[in-house]
Amino acid sequence: MDFRMLGPLEIHENGRQIRITAPKQRVLLALLLLDANQVITEERLIDELWNGSPPAAARSSLQAYVYRLRKELAGGEGVALRRDGDGYRLRVAAGSRDVERFERAVSAAADIRDPCQAVPRLRAALREWRGELLAGIDVRSVADERARYDSMRLAALERCVRGELALGRDGELVAELESLVRQYPLSESLWGSLVMALRRAGRRGDAAAAYARARRCLVEELGMEPGAELQQLHREILEGAVTRPPDGSPTDGAEERPVPAQLPAGIADFTGRSREVGELVAAADAEESPVMLIAGPAGVGKTALAVHVAHRLRDRYPDGQLHVDLGGVQRASERPADVLAGFLRALGSTGPPPSSETERIALYRSVLSRRRVLVVLDNAADVSQVRPLLATGPACATVITSRDSLATLPVGRRIRLGMFAEDEAVEFLGRIVGGRDERPDAETAAEVSRLCGHLPLALRIAGARAESLMGSSLTMLAERLADHRRRLAELELDDLSVNSSFELSYELLGNRPRAARAFRLLGLIDGPDITVESAAALLGVSPVAAATALFDLVRTQLLEPYRPGRYRMHDLVRLYAAQRAGIDSPDELSGAVNRLLDAYRALAGHAVRVLTERSSEASSPSHPFAGAQEALTWFDAERPNLLAAIRAGLRSPECEEAAVATVRALTWLFRFRGSTEEWVRVNESVLSAARRRGNPAHVADTLDELGKLRRERGDLPAALAYAQNCLKVRQEIGDIGGEVRGHINLGVAHHLMGSTDEAAHHYGIALTAAEQAGDRLAQGYALANLAAVHREAGRYDDAQACNAASVKLCRELGDNPGQIDALDDLATTHRAAGRFGESLEALTGALEIAERIGYVTRVANLLCEIGETRLAGNDAVGGIAPVTRAVGIFGETSDRYGRGRALRLLGRLYRSAGDAESARRCWEEALTELTDLGVPEAEEVRVLVAGR
Repeated sequence: MDFRMLGPLEIHENGRQIRITAPKQRVLLALLLLDANQVITEERLIDELWNGSPPAAARSSLQAYVYRLRKELAGGEGVALRRDGDGYRLRVAAGSRDVERFERAVSAAADIRDPCQAVPRLRAALREWRGELLAGIDVRSVADERARYDSMRLAALERCVRGELALGRDGELVAELESLVRQYPLSESLWGSLVMALRRAGRRGDAAAAYARARRCLVEELGMEPGAELQQLHREILEGAVTRPPDGSPTDGAEERPVPAQLPAGIADFTGRSREVGELVAAADAEESPVMLIAGPAGVGKTALAVHVAHRLRDRYPDGQLHVDLGGVQRASERPADVLAGFLRALGSTGPPPSSETERIALYRSVLSRRRVLVVLDNAADVSQVRPLLATGPACATVITSRDSLATLPVGRRIRLGMFAEDEAVEFLGRIVGGRDERPDAETAAEVSRLCGHLPLALRIAGARAESLMGSSLTMLAERLADHRRRLAELELDDLSVNSSFELSYELLGNRPRAARAFRLLGLIDGPDITVESAAALLGVSPVAAATALFDLVRTQLLEPYRPGRYRMHDLVRLYAAQRAGIDSPDELSGAVNRLLDAYRALAGHAVRVLTERSSEASSPSHPFAGAQEALTWFDAERPNLLAAIRAGLRSPECEEAAVATVRALTWLFRFRGSTEEWVRVNESVLSAARRRGNPAHVADTLDELGKLRRERGDLPAALAYAQNCLKVRQEIGDIGGEVRGHINLGVAHHLMGSTDEAAHHYGIALTAAEQAGDRLAQGYALANLAAVHREAGRYDDAQACNAASVKLCRELGDNPGQIDALDDLATTHRAAGRFGESLEALTGALEIAERIGYVTRVANLLCEIGETRLAGNDAVGGIAPVTRAVGIFGETSDRYGRGRALRLLGRLYRSAGDAESARRCWEEALTELTDLGVPEAEEVRVLVAGR
C-alpha cells in the first residue's frame, strides 16, 4: 500500500486508488500517517480532529472513525491500525510513504559532492512532490509539518539545479527555473541559477532582466540588496563574460557519428500507468547503466508502456535509441547475433560485423562505453536471448519487456505489469470509442471494461469493434460480451485477437503435458484463486507435482502468484482454458471437479467440528486446523472458491451429488461468518438438485437452511413455508432428530409472526420428543424457546428456570453455538424482568464464546443486545460503542437487514444520549437499507425520521 502525502492525500494499492472521502476520516489518517508506527493518544487525536472544541460524544465518534478507517485499509500489505495503550498506532511498511522516500533520497544526496551522482537522487526525491503536504487538510500538526517539508523541498531544488548547471544542462533548465522563481521569489539561489543558465545559453539580455527582477523582489519584500554571488553574476553579464560548461562534461561534442532513432511511434492513446512510468523514469535517473524489466501476461500493454517510457527518456540519451522486437513466444524468435549486427550498423560500425557472437558482443559494448544510448528489447523470450544485448555503457539504459519474469537476470527495476484499474480501463475505452451515435455512460463503459477483465488488448479490440461495427454503441457491445460462451470470439478484429495471444502462451506448454492439463482443468473453476493443495485435489496429484505444474503456468504468464501459496487466473484466460478443456474426456472433467469437492467437504467437516465442539475433543495431531481461528481463516480465504467449486459441480449431472453434500457440509461455516445472497441462490439451486437426485435427507436439510436464511432477512411467511415443508419431509423419512428440530424451527417462525400459542405447541412437542429420544442438545434448544413463551406472558421465574436448564445442558454437552443461544435467551429474560446487570453478565459470557470461536454473525447480534440492555438500563452512552461495532460487522458480512436494524437501534441510543443529529443520520441510513429490502421495519424507521 502506497501513501502519497506530498500533495492531496492519496492511497494506492495494486494499481487502484483507495478513496477516503469522509473529511474526519481523512484528517484522522493524515495525523496517523504523519506519526506512522508511533502511538498517538486519543486526547491528541480528539483535540486535532475538532480543533480544540470536541463534542460530548467525541470519544465514541473517534472510535467509529477508527473502525471505518480500519475497514478501508483492511487487507493492505504491511498496514495495520491497532489500539495501543491510551491511543492508536498505524503500522506501515518501510518506504510506503512518499514523505519517507523524499527524505531518504534527499539524505542520500546530502554527502555526495559529485553532481553526476547527487542530481539523480535529488530528482528522484523531487518527483515524489505533487504539491504542498496533505493539501486541503488544515489542522495544527499538518500546518507545522507542511512548513518543514516545503523548506526541505526548496533546499533540494536549489542544490539540484546547481548540480545540473555544473553538468552543463543550461538550456534544459531555463523553463523550469522560471517556474521555480515564481514559486519561491525570495530564493537567491534559484534566481542565481536562472541568471547563470540564461547567461550560459547566450541570452545576455534575458539574464540581465532576470537579475533586475530578482533585485526588485528582494528589495521590496525583504528591504535588502542581493547577495555577493548574485551581484557578481550581474557584473559578469555587464562585462560580457560567458562561462561555458567545464571540459569533459556530458554536453561536450564528439566526432560526427550516426544517431539511431529506432523507437516506434509514440502511443497516441496511452492511458494510466502513472506509478509504473514514475518508477521506470526514477530507475533511469538513480542508477548507472540501469536495466529495467516490464514483465506480464499477454495483452497487458508491456510494449505500450516500454515505448511510452522510452519516449519520455529519449532526450536523456542524445547518442541514440535502439529498438528490436525479439519475437518472444513466437516460434522464430530473433537470434542475439543477428540483433547485434543490426545494432552495430545503426551505431555507425562500417564493414561486416565480426563473425562470432562473442566478438560482436565485445564490439557492441566498446561502442556504447562512451555514449549515452537507450536500448529497448521488446518481447524477449528468455535470459539467454537478452543478456548479450544489454547496454552496459555507464551512461546507457536498457528497457526489456517479456512474458517471462527473467528471474535470473540482474535488473535494477523489475515491474510485473497487471491489468488496468477500473478508472484507467474506462478512460482508455473512451479514447478509442468515438461515440458518434451514442454517448456511452460511465456505468456501461465500466461494464464493458469488467467483461474485458480490464485487459488492455481486449479493451482495444472491444473499443475498435464498437467504433467500426456497432456505431460506437457500447451498450450493444456489452450485450454481446455478456455471453461468456462467445466472449473470446467477440474479442477479435483484423490482426488483433485475445484468443491468439493466449494460444501462443499455451503452445509453450507443449513439452510439459502436466502443466497443460493443469491449465485446462483450472478453467473449470471460476473462483478468484487457488492454492497448491486445492490444485493437487483437482488434478489428482501430490502437492509437489501440483506446485511444479503451477510454476510452469506462472513462467508462461498463464497464472499469477499474487499471495504466498495462492495463484489466480485472469477471467479471459480462464475462458480460454475452459475452451481448451474440450479435448479432455467428460469423465476426466467430472472426476476433477468431484475430487476438489470431496477435498473441500472433508476440510469443511473438520472446521465445523473445531468450531462447534469442545476443542479438546475436536483437535488431534492429525487435524488440519489447530483451533477455531485457523479454521475460520481457511474458510474466509476459501469462501468464494468453495462457492465456485459448487457452481461447477451443479453444472454437471455427474457432480451434483458431491455439490449438494458440500453445500450441506458448509452450512455451519456460513452461519458463523454470515450468509450472502449468493449462499441463498446456491441453496435454492441445491434444493432442485437434491430433488432430482432423490435424496430426501438433503432436501430436508436444504429446506431447513432456506427457512433460516429467509427468517434472517425478515421474510417470515417464506420462512414459515420452508419450515412446514421441511418438517413434512422429516416425518416422511422417519428422521426423529430432524423432526424435533423441525418443530423448533416451526415454533420460532410462528413466534416471530405473533402466534405465541402455536409456537408453544410446537416447542412442547419438540421438548417431549427430545426427552423420549434422549437428545439432550435438542432439549436445550426447546427449553430456551419455551422460556421465550413464558417471558412474553410475564412468567419470568418460569422463563428463567427454562433458560438455566438450557444453559446447563449446552455447557455439559460442550456445544458452543448452543451455549451462545442459551445465554442470549437468559439475558433477554433478565432484561425483561428489569435485571439489567444480570442480563449484561449473560451477554458478556455469550459474547466471549462467540468471539473466541469467530461466530461473527452472533457477535454482531450480541453487541446489539448489549446496546438494547444499556438503553433499557438508562445507559445510552455505554451502548453506542458496541452497536457501532455491530453496524460495521453487518456491513462486512453484507447483511443489510441486520445492518438496518442495528442502525435503527444506534439512532435510538444517540437520541437518548442527547445527540439528535447523529440519531437522524443513523435513521436515514437505516431507512435506505430497510426500504430497499421491503421489510416492515422500514415504516417504523420512517416514523422516527419524520418525528426525530
